[in-house]
Amino acid sequence: EYMGADRRYFGMSDDEEEIELAVSLNEEGRVSGVGGGLDYSFRSWQNTISTDKMERLIQQCRNCFVEESFWVPANAPKERKLCGLEKLAMAIFKQHTNGCSDWDPNLSGAEWWVQLRQPHLTSAKHAINFHWDKDEDLVDHCEINVHPHISTVTYLTSTGAPTAVVPFRTQPQYNKFKKQTVSDAILSWPSAGKHIRFDGRFFHGVPSDLYRANDDSEWRVTFLVNVWLNHKPLGVDEILPETIKQFGLLPDVVPINFSTPSEIREMKSTTDWKESRIPFGGLSRDLVLTIRFPGIEAPGTSLHITYDPEDTPKVLKRKLLLRRFVRFLQQKRLKTE
Repeated sequence: EYMGADRRYFGMSDDEEEIELAVSLNEEGRVSGVGGGLDYSFRSWQNTISTDKMERLIQQCRNCFVEESFWVPANAPKERKLCGLEKLAMAIFKQHTNGCSDWDPNLSGAEWWVQLRQPHLTSAKHAINFHWDKDEDLVDHCEINVHPHISTVTYLTSTGAPTAVVPFRTQPQYNKFKKQTVSDAILSWPSAGKHIRFDGRFFHGVPSDLYRANDDSEWRVTFLVNVWLNHKPLGVDEILPETIKQFGLLPDVVPINFSTPSEIREMKSTTDWKESRIPFGGLSRDLVLTIRFPGIEAPGTSLHITYDPEDTPKVLKRKLLLRRFVRFLQQKRLKTE
C-alpha cells in the first residue's frame, strides 16, 4: 500500500497542528530516488582512528552525551563552521556514499549521536535495547517507518558487549510485521578504532545476554552515524553554536581512515547455544524475537552467523511464548513423577 509511489501522510505535530508530507519508498522499503552504487552489506574496518587522537575524541563524545541525535546537512555551506564531531560524521557520510551521486543534497545528510555505557553495570543496564533506526517523529505523527539507507557504529573503546545486527525488517506501517525468514546475523565486538556499516533497515542492539562483567574500568563509547539520502528525519536538527560552546566541542578535525578492512569470521549455529528472547513491538512490546547467540567472548571480532533451517530465529507473540513455557514446565514435571 505504501511502496512504489509518492504517498501523502497526515499527522499531528507537537503543537497539535496537522502536518502533511510526501514520502516515497521503493519496493525494498528504502527511500526512493537514490541511484546505484550504495553498498548495503555488512562491512568492518579496523584502526580507523589513530590512537593519538582517541583520548580527546572520547572526551568530546562524553561532553555531548545527551541522548539525542544531531543533523549535518550534506550541503552545509562553507561559512557554517562545523565542530570536530560534525566533521567526523560528514567524513563517514562521504565514505559510504562514495560512488553514488544520484541523490538530492538538499534532503540528505548525516544523523549523529553518542552512546556511553559505564563499566561495572548490570547486564541489563549495559545493554542497548534492540531497535530499528528510523525517523522517530514520523512514527509518532504518522505511524510510518522510514529508515536511513545505511547505519554505522564507530567504537572508541574496546570494552563491553557486542553489537548484534539481525536482517529482520519492519513494514512501512508502524507496528506491522510481515512473516519472514531470518537465516543469519552479525555479532561485532568492540575494538578501539573499529568501524562497522550495515543496512539501515535492519534490527540491531547490544544484547544483555552477551555482556560479561569484568574489572575493566573503561567505558563503552561509540560514535553513531546514520546516512540519510533524500529524506531528513523530522525531529533531528543541527547542533546550535551555543550548544557547541556549552559542550566544549572543538573544531579540530579527527581523520578517519578506511584503508584496513577487518576480517568477518563465519560460524554456523548449534542448538547448544543459549536462546535469547528479545521483546519488541511498540509500547506494548507484545512480540518476541527468539535467536541463539554463541556464548563466547571474541574481542574485536566480527562474526557472521548462519542458522540451520530448523533453528532459524523466530518471532512469537508473548502469549504463545508463555504457553510454550507452561508446556515445558508440565513436561518437566511429568518426567520427574
